[in-house]
Amino acid sequence: MIVNLLIFSFIAGCVGTALGCLIAVMIKNNNKDNFIYGFTAGFLIVIVMFDLIPSSITYSSYLLCFISLVVGAAFVFILNKVLHGGIDDEKKTMGLLLFIAITLHNFPEGVAIGAGFEVELSFAIFVAVIMSLHNIPEGMAMGISLFQAGKTKTQVILFGIIAGLPTCLGALAGNFFAKINQQFIGIGLGFASGAMLYVCLAELVPHGRKKNRRKFYFYLAIGVIIGQIVLILFKNLI
Repeated sequence: MIVNLLIFSFIAGCVGTALGCLIAVMIKNNNKDNFIYGFTAGFLIVIVMFDLIPSSITYSSYLLCFISLVVGAAFVFILNKVLHGGIDDEKKTMGLLLFIAITLHNFPEGVAIGAGFEVELSFAIFVAVIMSLHNIPEGMAMGISLFQAGKTKTQVILFGIIAGLPTCLGALAGNFFAKINQQFIGIGLGFASGAMLYVCLAELVPHGRKKNRRKFYFYLAIGVIIGQIVLILFKNLI
C-alpha cells in the first residue's frame, strides 16, 4: 500500500507542475505573460476558495481554518520581504516565491491524499486529480518567471519536479496522522490556502496586469470559468 501511495502522490505532485513549467518555456507568444499570470490567478483563486478552504473547514473548524490561513499568508508575506531585500531581480523573486508557495501547499495536499487512502479513497482520488490539474497553471507561472530570470529550460522543469516532491512526504504523514487527528489535514490546507491567496493577489495579479490590463482580466476570467468547470465535473464524478 505504501508503494502505491508514493507512486500516486508523486504523479499528483510532480507531473502537473513539471508539465506547467514545460508549457511555459515552450510557448512563443508576446502575450504569454498576460495569459499565464491571468489564467493561473483565476484558476487558483477558484480552487482555493471553493476546494481548499471548504476542505480545511471540514477537517478542522472555521476558527482553525481562519487562523491557519492568516498564518500562511503572513508567512509568505514575510518571506516576500526577505527575498525582495536580498534579490534585485523581480522575476527571480516571484519565481522563488511561487516555488516556495507551491512546495508548501503540496505537502498538506499530499497529507489529504494520504489520509484519504486511510479514511475515504474517493476523496483521495479527487484531491490527487484536482492537485495535478491546478499544478499545471502553477507550474506555468513559476516556470515563466524563472525562465525570464535566466534559468535554463532543464533547470525550470527540475524546479517543477522538486516543488512536487513534498507531496510524497505529505502523503506518508497524512496516512499516519489520519489515524490520530484529522485536524492536522485541515490546518495544513488552511495554511496552504493563505500562502496561495497571497501569491495570487500580491504577485500574480499586479505583475500580470502591467502590460495589458484588458487581456489580463480576460484570461483571469477564463481561469475562473475553467476552475469552476473542473471542480463541478470532478465533484460530480467522484
